[in-house]
Amino acid sequence: MKGGFVGVCVLVVELLYVILVSMLPGVELRGSIPLGIGVLGLSPLVVAVSSLAASTFPGLVIIYGFSWVESRIISRVGLLQRLYMAVLERIRARAARISRGGSVYAALALYVAVPLPLTGVWTGSLIAYILGLDRGRSAVAVFLGNIIACIIVTAASLGLISLASLL
Repeated sequence: MKGGFVGVCVLVVELLYVILVSMLPGVELRGSIPLGIGVLGLSPLVVAVSSLAASTFPGLVIIYGFSWVESRIISRVGLLQRLYMAVLERIRARAARISRGGSVYAALALYVAVPLPLTGVWTGSLIAYILGLDRGRSAVAVFLGNIIACIIVTAASLGLISLASLL
């Protein structure tokens, strides 16, 4: 790596690349940590912390902001609104018996923690929203699950554990 200003610019671009990859649905930190550590050779601590923060952000937007999408977009199209609300009410009615206990939040955290594609923050946050779970508790559960996933993927990227042994 070159020193001085050019080196700093390269480092910033590489870190931005890691951050953007960690925000992609389905990829998240499961892809950005191996990219940052293994491919780009960045500091594991910097990669882990930036990937954790960046991959958590979309989940918060989904949990706290999807109601805006409902009110601004879905509610303006009559047929779409009726279909969406019918499906959502049916799902939430069936899920009401599941979400009464606190174990649903532990299950949500574990779901997000599994280091496989499509089990991360995006999907977990969408599940929490669709089930009508408490926003604050859901955000905490998703964040805790993401921390666990971050630890697992970082350890695997450093060669400390084998993901195959966890499955």
